[in-house]
Amino acid sequence: MNLVKKVLKSRPAIAFAASFLVTMLIFAAFAYAPFGLKSVAGADANIQYLDLFAYLKDVLAGKNSATYTMSALLGGDEVATFAYYLMSPLNLLVVFFQKSQLPIFYDILLALKLSLSASSMAIFLKQRFPKITGKFQLFLAMSYAFCQYNIAQSCNILWLDGVYLLPLILLGIYQLVAVDKRKGFFLLTISIACSMVFNWCTGLINIIFSAIWLVVEEVLYLYEGSCELKALFKRLGGYLSAVFLGLALSAFIFLPNYVSLKSGARSTFDWDLLKPDLINNPFTVIGKLGLNVMSDSTNVSLYCGSIVVIAVFALFF
Repeated sequence: MNLVKKVLKSRPAIAFAASFLVTMLIFAAFAYAPFGLKSVAGADANIQYLDLFAYLKDVLAGKNSATYTMSALLGGDEVATFAYYLMSPLNLLVVFFQKSQLPIFYDILLALKLSLSASSMAIFLKQRFPKITGKFQLFLAMSYAFCQYNIAQSCNILWLDGVYLLPLILLGIYQLVAVDKRKGFFLLTISIACSMVFNWCTGLINIIFSAIWLVVEEVLYLYEGSCELKALFKRLGGYLSAVFLGLALSAFIFLPNYVSLKSGARSTFDWDLLKPDLINNPFTVIGKLGLNVMSDSTNVSLYCGSIVVIAVFALFF
């Protein structure tokens, strides 16, 4: 009981509870389910995801198959569908809802993923930046949960699994570089494996970002005085090993998905997408630093929360 009380009073638990409460208050204020008839399940969510959750509910009830189903037109392989849309463990909560209640389930699912994002960021901030006071760690964690990207993806909820797993990946890199190599290796491996399993697309994005974060942590670590080349290569080897082991642990779903995609209509990759061309002036991002501003095909919005923006300006003034 003492352990339970300690966990409930911890900063990650408070961040989770506060974010969940804020989300529910917003839903109640604007009459969104479960407090009203509206739902955040719009666009892709309304067109695809609610039907997919209904399909998942049938699979869990033994009324349909997770590998091949006749529900889609004349029938088809469902491995790719499961790997991309339905592997998040939070989706299992659908068993507690009727099909008529799926909009309610979707809104609660969004609240849970936002709250988990705040909780995981609180864990990261507490260990990576222990000098930051507790209340600011809480504010920053909640800013991460309610950042523009997360709100914009509320109708594309499967991309939010990568959001709440990213801080754990970054924490694993920090521990691998500067704290405890074994502990960091284990956390990084498991976090990458979970990210790939829950949604392989955001999992790959997290891996790419983890490489950038590794460079950041190495630069900071070397700046603090440790410049041994041998140790540097050991840390790099540990990072690569953790990434490949994480990929290997997720292979049970990623490889069948890859094979399924290779045999599909979009089996060829457009390499022109990777050309180093600018489609607009990168400084247009400055004009996108505002409330309710969205990204579009030629302009990117990197707005990350008013508290963070204020803190950045406060740092210099």
